[in-house]
Amino acid sequence: MKKTLYGVFVISLVFLLEGCTSSVQKKLDSFIGMNILDVQKDLGYMFQTKQLSDGNTAYIWTRSGSRGYISGGMGGFKSTHCEIAFVTNSTGKIISNQFSDSHPDALNCYRLLK
Repeated sequence: MKKTLYGVFVISLVFLLEGCTSSVQKKLDSFIGMNILDVQKDLGYMFQTKQLSDGNTAYIWTRSGSRGYISGGMGGFKSTHCEIAFVTNSTGKIISNQFSDSHPDALNCYRLLK
């Protein structure tokens, strides 16, 4: 019985975490076609811009951090990193996006977009 409950817990956790990745992409995709100023209102004004060779502009938000932890009498540090990029055309209209996250299930970016 205990093994069955553990199995159900693990499977539920996997589905929950996979949902974070799709939630991040869904939120980012909701900005397609909007002006970059709308994203700036949501994510803030701490970003970098990069002029692309095709004339478009990339806007990049990066959030990183680290924290210490103690577990079972042992300690360590955990680093977090989330990078979100939007590409805009010459009028500031968002035409694409992408993100990368140090957590395999995109929890860092998920927290940033909440």
